[in-house]
Amino acid sequence: MKKINLHEALELYNILEDHLPNINEKIDFLSFVEAIIDSTVEKEKQEDYLKAAAILTGLDINELLQHTPKDVFDLFIEGLVENNFLDLMAFMRGLLK
Repeated sequence: MKKINLHEALELYNILEDHLPNINEKIDFLSFVEAIIDSTVEKEKQEDYLKAAAILTGLDINELLQHTPKDVFDLFIEGLVENNFLDLMAFMRGLLK
């Protein structure tokens, strides 16, 4: 899995910001990821999910579409974990208060 740089991390946060659940409540990581994906579907912005997955994997969207949806989901989760996305989110939310 790709380690993203600061520019990519900020771009990732900007893409996912509108889809991030409130984590003041107890939520496990899988539910957190599912909430992001559900939000992209509800807001009809599935391309945000694909753009985020592309940043996390280093693949372009066309390459991602060659994979099964489950593989993309797994890569998305792995990328969020590998790149400490929860820490990035907490940092960004702290800056933007």
